[in-house]
Amino acid sequence: RQLHDKKRAKRDYAVQYTRKEFAPYVADEDLERLCRYVELYADQLLPTNIQPIRVKTLTTLDLYHFGWNIWKYLNVSNQQDIAIFLKNIFAHNLKDVEPDSIKSHLKDEPKKGVILVWEG
Repeated sequence: RQLHDKKRAKRDYAVQYTRKEFAPYVADEDLERLCRYVELYADQLLPTNIQPIRVKTLTTLDLYHFGWNIWKYLNVSNQQDIAIFLKNIFAHNLKDVEPDSIKSHLKDEPKKGVILVWEG
């Protein structure tokens, strides 16, 4: 029970973080879907019938940093899984990038961009 509550608290925090970071850059309905995808990722469930999120203004680097932060904080998968998650969720923005490339750049230039890499 305690473990379950702790996992739910972490998931809820990841969703709040997602909401805060992406609210200015995505449509409301996309934000709700993105938060749902983060919940599924946190619960180690694969989203089905993914409708890719369209992001305005943010760079691929921002998306990588978001992926790194979620991956590091939730600690529920390996980096390849978060890379595939990002590739599927942000299919429009990452259409020309392979998961291996995403994985290798998750933490590039941590202080650059709108979404910064969390330290710690």
